[in-house]
Amino acid sequence: MLYSLTHEWECNGYSDSDWYCVVYDTETKKVFRYETQTTRFAGGGRPVPPSLEEGTELWTEACYALARDYIVPALKNEHFNPSKKNAKIGETLIIRKTFSVGLRDQCDKCNGTGHWVNPKNTKDKRQCFGCGGTCFRKYASKTLGKVSIKAGTEGSVIGFNSDLDRYGRESYDKHFALLKVEGYDQPIRANLSNLTRPALNDLTFKLKAETQAIQYGSKAFYLTFQTGANFFM
Repeated sequence: MLYSLTHEWECNGYSDSDWYCVVYDTETKKVFRYETQTTRFAGGGRPVPPSLEEGTELWTEACYALARDYIVPALKNEHFNPSKKNAKIGETLIIRKTFSVGLRDQCDKCNGTGHWVNPKNTKDKRQCFGCGGTCFRKYASKTLGKVSIKAGTEGSVIGFNSDLDRYGRESYDKHFALLKVEGYDQPIRANLSNLTRPALNDLTFKLKAETQAIQYGSKAFYLTFQTGANFFM
């Protein structure tokens, strides 16, 4: 039997509209988005299934199904694929694949200090806009050599930067983390797509997902399916 876990919501398209709710199927033990009405064709719509009251045993069962099939995969994707949105300064990231990186000169805008000092007020110190506080130039030197960073190397994130396209806009896919790696004086600039996080036990993801699903209730069901992604990130 189907039970609704949320109220209906409307998705407005270019020419048509669709109405959905999130339902739980007690036979298949699945949670999924359920189309109730649409303007794409004639014939009306389907009735919204009876509502499932929060806090009941069946509602908790639905929460576990949501956590298992949707939130756990989303949490794993977020954890093992650092991005500009979820990576943080100070965390440890791991190189996925060996690569070579050019050494960089000291930043000449801040003389390697990593910050700018207001000449009229020495107490006014800000992060250097030229190097982003890393003390080294953004791009590799043409005269210095290259070093090979092996897969499995760990580094602590000290900053981020991105390449720009020919119009001076930030690239949508070339985002980098600046890593402090043991044995190197300079920060290593690594593409975020070539980085991952330390492994976690599957039980850790399971418990976190179940806690989130139960804590946020119908909001978890609604936002997970309306946006097509996990809203906890």
